[in-house]
Amino acid sequence: METIEYKDSLYRALWNGQIPDRVPVSQNVDLVYALQYAGMSLTREQYNLDKCFEAVDKVCEVCDSDNYPISSSKNVVALRIMGSRDWVMGKDGFLQHPNHASMREDEYDFMISDFKGFSAEMNRRSNAAYDCSPEEAALARLRVDVSNDRYNRKNAEKKKWINEKHQRSTFEKTIGMSGGPFDTIANNYRSFTGALNDMRRYPDKVLEAVRLLTDNALKRIDMIPAGVEGGRIFMPLHMATFMKEKDFTRFWWPYYKEVLDKCAATDRRIFIFFEDRWDRYMDYLQQIPPGAEMQFEFTDAALAKEKLGKNNIICGFYPVQLLKSGTIEQVEEEAKRLLDLCAPGGNFIFKTDKNPILLADTKPENMKAVIATVKEYGKY
Repeated sequence: METIEYKDSLYRALWNGQIPDRVPVSQNVDLVYALQYAGMSLTREQYNLDKCFEAVDKVCEVCDSDNYPISSSKNVVALRIMGSRDWVMGKDGFLQHPNHASMREDEYDFMISDFKGFSAEMNRRSNAAYDCSPEEAALARLRVDVSNDRYNRKNAEKKKWINEKHQRSTFEKTIGMSGGPFDTIANNYRSFTGALNDMRRYPDKVLEAVRLLTDNALKRIDMIPAGVEGGRIFMPLHMATFMKEKDFTRFWWPYYKEVLDKCAATDRRIFIFFEDRWDRYMDYLQQIPPGAEMQFEFTDAALAKEKLGKNNIICGFYPVQLLKSGTIEQVEEEAKRLLDLCAPGGNFIFKTDKNPILLADTKPENMKAVIATVKEYGKY
């Protein structure tokens, strides 16, 4: 078995602009995938961290990545206490993010004039447990805080156990979260459709809100640790590809570029997930400060390698759909094709275009085969 130290060395080489011994594999799956692979109930076992980590332990046999295999997980106990309207568990136990709008279209002035009061009101509307008397809301918040404290402590303990048992790298770490200020309007307040409609109907108000959210994002970056080896600020991007370029250059890109420049100027590196297809914006992405790690979904891999692969680390591209429908031979050949395209010269990490969420998203034998192929064929 390859050691933690060896796997750390792969990521450290990329961090320092060097070519590693082989292409690192940063494949992740959702906790739901792990629970289903282990044959466990989502509606029951998501509330039991011990059972969750039994599932994580088991899924390591097919997701033999160099890093911790689970992309993300949420404290469903806290979400239940909060009565979250932003994250809702279906009858099958799967958490979904509805197109929920806590903010009305006529409340931009409220946001701009009193952001603290506005945020408190949005929090109340987004969580049923806070939509009550101040005393009852305070009690609910205390219960949430206690739940999150217990969850975080146990999660860290169990994650350490998994990493040691399966010798997973701990070099790369998320030290904070940020993103596009316009995306914040859609994700947190007005929903996907609401934000795009407002951009057309109330452009000046939306621009004022984006300016405010940009200033807040810049302040929050100062609260994130700087100069951490392997540490990156995670930035999932959602809205830009659904905009016309004239709207992208007016509402989206200049403000996000301020966030990027702030990170670079203060020695904070970033990991960006470019959801959807970004080919038409590639010239803008070349302005991203060097040293970023970029995961792409449907963007053309050859274009990204040409435009971005010299100064930044790229990953993604590999279609999860193929792991679902292809034969072992097909998934192995696609991995070799992608390695031939993206691995030369370094600055490449293997990862699928998005993380499998449900067990039905990939055949476990295909995931196991493709990771083994990358570890062998991806040697420099």
